[in-house]
Amino acid sequence: MDSTLSHSDLICSALRVLSRLTDDEIRRDREVILPVVQRFGNVVSAPLAPIKSRSETAVGILNLATSRLPVIAQFVSKYSDLTSVILAADYSAVDDPRMVFLSWKGGKSDTTKMFLRALSTRYLARCYYERYGDEVSSIPNAGSRRHGKIGKFMSDEKITPSKLATNAISDSQKPRLLEEKLGTPGIWLVLSTVLSRFPHVHFTEIASMGALLSHGIYPEIMEAATAWSRLIDQCQILYTDHICERIQ
Repeated sequence: MDSTLSHSDLICSALRVLSRLTDDEIRRDREVILPVVQRFGNVVSAPLAPIKSRSETAVGILNLATSRLPVIAQFVSKYSDLTSVILAADYSAVDDPRMVFLSWKGGKSDTTKMFLRALSTRYLARCYYERYGDEVSSIPNAGSRRHGKIGKFMSDEKITPSKLATNAISDSQKPRLLEEKLGTPGIWLVLSTVLSRFPHVHFTEIASMGALLSHGIYPEIMEAATAWSRLIDQCQILYTDHICERIQ
């Protein structure tokens, strides 16, 4: 494709390709096409707003994650063993070690903190799922009150109630649902550079992400997620053991 084409030219070119699809081709790839068509419909039919929405889209998140894959790949190759990263981390910044890396607001280049935040978020997601798996195993509809048990969960886990904790537990289910759909734990490491944006990702966009990834629209992401799945599982075991020792 000509790199000199304008953004509008690229859009027109893509629309021409889509307009030439046969009915059979559209039906075959319906699961991938439908989220895009629905988003177009929502945007076109919505009234113009003077303030830009903070909502993140599946395509926007996946494009950003793809652009940052080299950063994560460099981080992984830098350490022959990530055990030292987990054990050397400072868990004393706040009273509850489970909250340390969730409250961190560092720079975009600090991949160590991004990695630790992914582990801590996945830890909460798994703990919550172990208690309420039957209620959080699918993408909720718009009116779902799927997180009504967060207060009880924090009480049972002796987590001090706070906006940070509540939001972290709720938002942790989004990448967990994606991991479940794709069957690749490594997706957490792939998305570690964009986890800070997940509070603004609606659950409907998680469904769209799953469809796009499972249909090979972002092969680089799936290749990396598959390659790093064993690594993230091993690191998760160590992180969980380390946290459990500290909260006993």
